[in-house]
Amino acid sequence: MRENKFTKSKLVCTWGPAITQKLFDLEALKNPSNAAKVDLAKKLAKEVLASGNTVVRQNFSHGSLEEHKIRYDFAKNAAKELGLPISMLCDTKGPELRLLEVDGEPTIDKGKEITIHCLDFVKGNANEFSISTKPNEISNFNISKYLKVGGLVLVDDGKLQLLINKIDVDKGLIYTVALNNHYIKTKKRLNLPHANYNLGQYISEYDAGVIKFACENNYDYIAPSFVSCKQDIDDVKAELKKHGKLGKIKIISKPENQTAITNIDEIIENSDGIMVPRGDLGLEVDYFQIPYYEKYMIDRCRELGKPVIVATQMLDSMEHSPIPTRAEVTDVFYASNNGTDATMTSGETAQGQFPVRTVQTMNRINLEGEMLFDYKKSIKDFEKRNTFSTMAKKVAIDIAKKTAFKLNGREVTAPVDFVVINTDSEEVIKAISNIRPGANVIVITTKPELYTAFGVYYGIRMYLGTNNSNDAKNAVKLYSNNAKGIKAVLYSEGKFNKV
Repeated sequence: MRENKFTKSKLVCTWGPAITQKLFDLEALKNPSNAAKVDLAKKLAKEVLASGNTVVRQNFSHGSLEEHKIRYDFAKNAAKELGLPISMLCDTKGPELRLLEVDGEPTIDKGKEITIHCLDFVKGNANEFSISTKPNEISNFNISKYLKVGGLVLVDDGKLQLLINKIDVDKGLIYTVALNNHYIKTKKRLNLPHANYNLGQYISEYDAGVIKFACENNYDYIAPSFVSCKQDIDDVKAELKKHGKLGKIKIISKPENQTAITNIDEIIENSDGIMVPRGDLGLEVDYFQIPYYEKYMIDRCRELGKPVIVATQMLDSMEHSPIPTRAEVTDVFYASNNGTDATMTSGETAQGQFPVRTVQTMNRINLEGEMLFDYKKSIKDFEKRNTFSTMAKKVAIDIAKKTAFKLNGREVTAPVDFVVINTDSEEVIKAISNIRPGANVIVITTKPELYTAFGVYYGIRMYLGTNNSNDAKNAVKLYSNNAKGIKAVLYSEGKFNKV
């Protein structure tokens, strides 16, 4: 018997046209000829949330604020209709190096010598191009001083690899030779493997506007991209403070280069949580080190009582295929089994052909990954930590012991499906999640600001209480989808009673 009915791992899903269709502005949204698209967007939004999506990630590297607001409204309206909380995550563009204007899409042949300009603009061609931290003009940021001869410059997610032969720091010139054939085009991004660098001012004018937008619309999380040190996080906090949202919008940092890995402990310690951004990180450090850093970040976040999201290419093939590869299944399984709070989709749900099926698939794999998680060891590890108060630890340990799976060979049984608790304590909620209970814990809160605040936290299901004696029963019905034979208990003052 293998019994685990309801997944506790959370699902962060990137929303894009695959869900909300190509409705990029209010004019398109209100155009009567797009009525069918609007209806389909509403339908898919509800289906994705009902399938287990607990956090909507919006990637502000693409699209206008108007487009993102349309997508935001689709998510919030769908959640309201379903009676479920949905957390909103704003993923910033962050500082980055991109190619400036290129004349067409010239092909770079293997063995071709290419000059990269850091301090002056040349229109890109098959012999040379300029790079900048600004979108349409030279930034005078001299990245050449951080590079070494023999190092690599990767263009377009590593599709073009350039070997550094010579560097003229005074002129801001990097002389390279192409190691493979590929084309270049305007705005393609650069990665610099193993280089310890900082791109200067962390918050651009654009990202400042994005953070302002997130504050005005009461997002739950900011995921600042390319965080490399504590100062970057402090800069984000300063922006949040400016808009009265410091401490209210949580910072889920994305360490994406070698400098960030060097400073990973201080980044985790000064963030509210971490996203493991395996895409860009895998271009900035050796790809075979990614599983190590993923595991390290999961373990360190758990030690400090902070949520962690594993992201990028988890079910990548499902952009175009209705089923994942076996390697992808294993990847998601072990992220969940290793104790991550949440797994994430990117292009699969943003632009893929099967967004709803992808969410259902990831949810099912997470369910399996939780089955063999060592809940008893998790309790022992938690008891050694000094992250939470004595009171919060006691509540978490009581619930964890009550819900720990019973393992007997291949037989896995869950003592209960849901524990219900009435609390407005953020610390208690975080402690319960951190210990990794064997059942979902439905938290009945009276504070609307907490209702959507825990979308990335493992095992926590929020319910906005009405001070009604039926709140616990109604909450269990909601999260069990009115299933029969549900085992649910109410926790209060160290005791468990049947709901």
